Amino acid sequence: MRVEEGNIEIFPIDGKLMERNGLSLNNIKEMITCYHRDLVDHFKKCFAKETTPEKYDWIRQSFTAAGDQLSSDLEDALLELSSHSTLRTKFAARPLVHFWISVSGEYPGLSRAIDFFRIDLLM
Repeated sequence: MRVEEGNIEIFPIDGKLMERNGLSLNNIKEMITCYHRDLVDHFKKCFAKETTPEKYDWIRQSFTAAGDQLSSDLEDALLELSSHSTLRTKFAARPLVHFWISVSGEYPGLSRAIDFFRIDLLM
């Protein structure tokens, strides 16, 4: 990060404001660097890299993938969903996230099993 290297030209810093608040340039650099690290850590937690993306195949390929990693109830629901021809048409015609939202009433267990905070899986 540029700030860690001492480059803070992107931040307009008012010398008088710093003086009034007893801040030094090093204080400002330290605050910016700390905030940046916290922000990066937060994003890493929210958008963790998936190490086993194949476990989500049942979401992305609902009519062809097996739900081997699902509970037996959810696997049964996925089997029922995948044999529904009208839903197959919807699945093909809509964005993935819209499809899953549209079937959430009929298949609430499957919908709950999808972590909508990992929306990147549905794109």
